[in-house]
Amino acid sequence: MPDDRRAHRRRRPRDLLHHRSRRAPPRRHGDLAPRERPHPARSRGPPQAARRLRSRRAARPLRRDELREVQSPPREGARARRVLRGRRADREIARGGRDPGVALRSHLEPRPRASEHHPGRDVDGSGDGARRLNAVTTLYLIRHGESEANAAGVFAGQSDSPLTAKGREQATVVAKALRPIHFDRIVASTLSRTTDTAAEIAAGRGVPLETYAGLKEIDLGDAAGKPFDEMRGLPSYSGDGFTQWPGGESLDQIVTRVMRVIERLVSESPGKTICIVGHGGVTRILVSLFMGVLPKLVRVPATNTNITIVTHDAERGFVVQEMFKDSHVVETA
Repeated sequence: MPDDRRAHRRRRPRDLLHHRSRRAPPRRHGDLAPRERPHPARSRGPPQAARRLRSRRAARPLRRDELREVQSPPREGARARRVLRGRRADREIARGGRDPGVALRSHLEPRPRASEHHPGRDVDGSGDGARRLNAVTTLYLIRHGESEANAAGVFAGQSDSPLTAKGREQATVVAKALRPIHFDRIVASTLSRTTDTAAEIAAGRGVPLETYAGLKEIDLGDAAGKPFDEMRGLPSYSGDGFTQWPGGESLDQIVTRVMRVIERLVSESPGKTICIVGHGGVTRILVSLFMGVLPKLVRVPATNTNITIVTHDAERGFVVQEMFKDSHVVETA
């Protein structure tokens, strides 16, 4: 018995192994995988640490009011950049780094910092450049007093025909009429009939008189010194347009030389009031140009020392406010 019992005990584990193998033949891994239950870690959702994290909110549109700490109202940065791009000299200075005050990258800086670093600039739209863009410049175009050529009824053109006694009196009267107006600059052509009239206007103002050859009367060529009636009777004379006399200037030449001076004055003195003492023919061409009727001319009577008021700003350009005003002349006639 003892020997049989020990032999039975030695055979039992092996018999159990073979018995189980007979009941369930071995399966390959490929056969077992489909019947496996899902792994518990995969079926219980995210781990506890992940569940403690805040859920991510869906993206939403950017609200403009949430950026008020770092952004000024729309287009303010663009306005500053337009100012910086306005003049070639400013751009060259800014690119060369010679003007540290220019806000080259103002659109990348928070607005409080930009305003602290660049005081007086156009970060907030209140700097000198913004005022220059919005400034309204006022031009008073004054015709000279009566000249000797006017009194004789002949074309003077660019010949230097001086004022008559009546013309000097007219200059005094128009100077008195303009006394309430503050002029930042007083300019005239180089001909004596305009400089003498302008000198009366400038008297007592403390404003120097400037002269520009580009403001001279039309070069009439062969018509200079000829009577009005004789020249107006020629077939080449235009009743409602410009007439280029033989040897004289063309309309394009006149507009080019005169506007060169006008635009220089406006660019140098934005927002200022400028008195320009000139000539009847040139003023009529300027008025027709600003009113958009060229090559036709505005054929309104224009007496000596009449006043035309023109304004200029960056948005509207040149606008005629009053044309050939001569009430001061009529009242004192």
